[in-house]
Amino acid sequence: MEIRTVIIFLLFGLCAAQRKVSMQGGPLHRAEGYEITILCNVSRYQGSSEQNFQWSFYGLNKRTTEIQIISTSDPNFSYAVYGQRVQKNEIYIERLSGDSVLLHITKLQKTDEGEYECHTPSTDEKYFGSYTAKMNLTVIPDTLTATMPSQTLNKIEGEPLELICSANKETSQHTHLSITWYLQKESKKEQIISLSKDFVLQSGSTFTQRLSDGDIRLDRTGQTSYRLSIYHLQPSDTGKYFCEATEWIQDPDKSWYNIAKTESEKTTVNVKAIGKDFTVYINSAQSTLTTGDNLEVYCTVEAQNIPDRHFSVAWFVNNALVATFGQNGVAVFEDAYKGRESLDMLKIAKLNDMKYMLKIRNVELKDSGIYQCKITEMEKTVHGIFSLKTQQSAPFSITVKAIESNFKAVLTASTTTVVEGEPFVFTCSANERRSFLSVTWSFVNNSERYDVGQMNYDGMSKLGPLYQNRGGRGGIQMEKIDQKTFVLRFRKSAASDSGQYECSLSEWISDADKIEKKNEDSKSIGVKVTLLSSIVKKLVLITRKPSIKYNETTRLICTLSMKNSSKMLIPVAVTWKFKMSNQAAYQNVVTITQNGDIQWTDKHLILKQKAIVEKQDLSSTLNISRASETEAGSYQCMMELMGDSVSGNIKSMVTFSSNELQIKFTKTASTLAIQEAKDVALHPEKTDVEITCKIINQTWKSSQFSVAWYVQDSQENEMDKLKKIVQTDINNIVSYENGTGISKFQSRRLSLDMYKLTILHADTNDSGKYYCHVTEWLVRPNFEWYEAGEHTIKVATIQIKPLERDTSVYSVVCSSKALFYFSFILPFFVYIALLVATIYLCIQQKKLRRKVNSKNKEPNLWTPLQINETLADKTSME
Repeated sequence: MEIRTVIIFLLFGLCAAQRKVSMQGGPLHRAEGYEITILCNVSRYQGSSEQNFQWSFYGLNKRTTEIQIISTSDPNFSYAVYGQRVQKNEIYIERLSGDSVLLHITKLQKTDEGEYECHTPSTDEKYFGSYTAKMNLTVIPDTLTATMPSQTLNKIEGEPLELICSANKETSQHTHLSITWYLQKESKKEQIISLSKDFVLQSGSTFTQRLSDGDIRLDRTGQTSYRLSIYHLQPSDTGKYFCEATEWIQDPDKSWYNIAKTESEKTTVNVKAIGKDFTVYINSAQSTLTTGDNLEVYCTVEAQNIPDRHFSVAWFVNNALVATFGQNGVAVFEDAYKGRESLDMLKIAKLNDMKYMLKIRNVELKDSGIYQCKITEMEKTVHGIFSLKTQQSAPFSITVKAIESNFKAVLTASTTTVVEGEPFVFTCSANERRSFLSVTWSFVNNSERYDVGQMNYDGMSKLGPLYQNRGGRGGIQMEKIDQKTFVLRFRKSAASDSGQYECSLSEWISDADKIEKKNEDSKSIGVKVTLLSSIVKKLVLITRKPSIKYNETTRLICTLSMKNSSKMLIPVAVTWKFKMSNQAAYQNVVTITQNGDIQWTDKHLILKQKAIVEKQDLSSTLNISRASETEAGSYQCMMELMGDSVSGNIKSMVTFSSNELQIKFTKTASTLAIQEAKDVALHPEKTDVEITCKIINQTWKSSQFSVAWYVQDSQENEMDKLKKIVQTDINNIVSYENGTGISKFQSRRLSLDMYKLTILHADTNDSGKYYCHVTEWLVRPNFEWYEAGEHTIKVATIQIKPLERDTSVYSVVCSSKALFYFSFILPFFVYIALLVATIYLCIQQKKLRRKVNSKNKEPNLWTPLQINETLADKTSME
């Protein structure tokens, strides 16, 4: 037993050490002029973990002649026919790992068609296994083309665009094509839409919504034609359009590989915006200045498609023209301002396509007044430049005051009363421009003073110990706006921020090699932070449709009402809760976080498919569509007002719960109605009688019906003695009661609201009152049918008139099939039988006679003798 075990282990060791070289499965088909990669790897080898590979080629006509291509170990391995291509790096080996490589041929030639061999030099103790692998490569011509005429199209915003690209291939192998349309803007190209090799439509990221809205289509209009349709052009659609065709082939391993790719000519599309209206605004960071300050006044134009439009601006002070700035970018000053312009004291600049600036350095008292700017839109045509429209801004007042000699600090606040979580800003500035200023911000509360932060004259700033954590998260910021203005900004207020804030400004003078403090002034202002819980009235949950039916839509609105009318800037998280009538506690359904993320619970994924939840500021809506009984129950919403803690983390500051809102479910009441028949219908016996059941009203257009037919004997008057004949279900399957009546009655559905009962060969027993029993079926949102209502009504009173009877012998005999057969048919067959029997007996008798005669005529040897004796006797007697 031990010897057998040793032998098995030895055999296993030999198998495990058997080297194996494998290549990518072939044959492969690749297009001429394109790159190919061929994979080769080795396994179950011995020796170094980094194996060497040698690639060789065998031509189609010289299968036994090896041509060495490239090696990982020998730089001189290549034959001359491949040496130059290897040196140019047109053929190279990419090592994927120690035992796996890729052979790259960057530009296939027709002469590259043949058999490729991958060889791994042995590093094993013994030569055992396979050391080479081969694969065939076929190089096919590149026949792929993509054509589209090169043209320029000028379109207007909102117009449609259609472009057709023809993609063709003449490859003998089975290949697929994929088509992609691109829009090129300068050096950047954007994918519009593509049709993959598997005939799947995909859009680029910027065109996803327009494809979903049906504004963009890609259609295959012929064997080789592909049409791009844009139904409503936008100004952003301006650019160059082209299509790209890619040819794919399936390799033996069932994977697809693109063997060729080409682009068509480009079509330039210019989309002109429709909107021509524009608005002009003027503003400045300062309306009151001191002589020597710098003034910057901005003129802004708001319009559609500004980059493709041309504007000129004119500046006015006290209704007097200062300068104009044309669309060519050249500023022209009036004579009264040319001197200051030459000294670089006046400047006009275009900051961007929509903003212009008038800058006055070292303003003077005479620069006070009313400033205005006038914008004129210009249009270039082949006949020149024309003015289209002019708009003038509102007046803006600028006041320039003389420099005061005393140094003072001015402190203002954006607001002195804020709600917890809202921002507030302090602005501290000197009353005149100084060379060097520093500021120190302090907070005073209950006689305690805390250092908020300080900014030195050299621009270095530092927050106090209690505020460094909030400052590191961007909750508090200190800025220097200009040479004399400093700002302290609280982005989200906390309850602990209530108190007195102080700004201390210091003026520094440079004297020789040192800087000394010359002047100092402080100002303070108080801020009150109101708690969130004190300004909220209540959280209300309402709906306009507390009772729902199948497939209806209801909307639940949750609103947080505040005591003041200011718009909240605090992030809010909303949670919707629900409980069914048989549940004791509410369950969370969905939560919208303060960042707008929607999180559904696993227990209510079915409601997720029917509901849309939204959040707007301090309200949230839950829209439920395709309602059913599973959405009936009590709803409640909860709002959490989020804010920064002192440490800077986001936390729930206060939570509010709404009232409970009951949503009831009622089934849709059936409005089924059937047309009633009151008259008696008289029909002769042995004829087919047709009775119709007409549905004249139904609850829904999608209603389905099952119909049952009943009959009541004309002598009966009670409804409970109706006899069921036949029934047709909602699938139009007919069933007969107890399997009878199949040959007597026929039931058919003529249309969705019309059914017919046919009585075949009616007789007097079919007389009576016929009733139509209709059951209406409606579909639930989960596509299950349920019975909504039923209605039974008399649709016909049928009286069958018997045929008149003839009492003659002929009529009596002929009217009864049995008597007719007994009187005429039966005797006929008896006569035929007797005739046949007589003929048979005659034939048999005749045969018998012939047989007897034949026996009497048999030959007798003594007959002549007897005749002679008889004759002799007769002679003697004579």
